[in-house]
Amino acid sequence: MQEVNKKPAPRAYLTHLAILGVVCLLLAGVAAPVAVHRLSLPATDSAPAEDDPPVVAQDEIRAVAIALDDPEAPYERRLRELAAGGVKAVCFAIPIWQENLGSNSLFIESRRLAPESRIEKLIALADELGMTTIVMPEVRLTADGQHPGQIQPSQLLEWWKDYEATLMFCVYLAGRAEADAVAVGCQLTNLQGRHYRWRALIAKVRGAFAGKLCYVANPSEYDRISWWSDLDWIGLCIPLDPSAPLAGQLARPDPIGPDAGDFADKLRRPVLYLLTGPAEATGPREGDDDDE
Repeated sequence: MQEVNKKPAPRAYLTHLAILGVVCLLLAGVAAPVAVHRLSLPATDSAPAEDDPPVVAQDEIRAVAIALDDPEAPYERRLRELAAGGVKAVCFAIPIWQENLGSNSLFIESRRLAPESRIEKLIALADELGMTTIVMPEVRLTADGQHPGQIQPSQLLEWWKDYEATLMFCVYLAGRAEADAVAVGCQLTNLQGRHYRWRALIAKVRGAFAGKLCYVANPSEYDRISWWSDLDWIGLCIPLDPSAPLAGQLARPDPIGPDAGDFADKLRRPVLYLLTGPAEATGPREGDDDDE
């Protein structure tokens, strides 16, 4: 019987050579470098398996919140005071208003907010002073004696559309000023169980902002949030005492106990302790003059 020539065609032969070359490169350990940020973390809400390498304790971020709710306030001087006092991170809170707990609409009152150009300069100044900069929407209620953590909109879809729009305004400000991070919310306790909505919202923010993302939870509620894996930092709100020295409050170990640090270590995420309080503790002091 005549032997059939099984030599591959020239094109197939070259394809075989190309595949063989790729295999050789992989076996030799040659691969394109991948840039990974030092705070890039695996997307998991569960503890690492027993055979995983030991989890290294994550960095803590101690930030002071400044509410930008007074266009005439001397924020520049206060930022310099905070930096001189050892503050390494500052969170600029953008007030977002709704009428009462059941309201379905949110709005930003321009008369009670520093102008966009000034907010951009404040973020730039904080950066020059060596502070990590965070921009955060802060829901407030015009009705007295009501806490935003208890809001329960009667038409959640309408409320959520408004919240997304106001959050994206904050994202726009943060992007223009090249802030380091955006907090997607703060202490909205009654809505934290809407994990599908939060995850969709966080994905949208990631598409528009290149920095870090976090959420600031009430210290008693952080372990009930199921979507920490979508974020970079675990934020916890710590009330400031206006009568106590700020430096001591910033340096206090485990502000809400060691459980929060253990929780963050399991999720391999840093903790952002956000110190918040009345204007005399976190905002400009009365009698200060503005000196840009």
